[in-house]
Amino acid sequence: MGAIEVGDPHPHEHVAADAALDRSWRSSGIAHIERILLKGFSADREVDAVVRQFLTRLREHH
Repeated sequence: MGAIEVGDPHPHEHVAADAALDRSWRSSGIAHIERILLKGFSADREVDAVVRQFLTRLREHH
């Protein structure tokens, strides 16, 4: 199982919270976590590519 989290534009302020959330998700059985900042993408196709790569990793590991 996996999760994609769409983050806000100030990730450095949330590192500790993200780590705590990762631990919680992993304890719940979510093994693959991907975080993306939409601000860093110039086109929908770039977001689509990240999602496709994530789904490929999930298929390879299950």
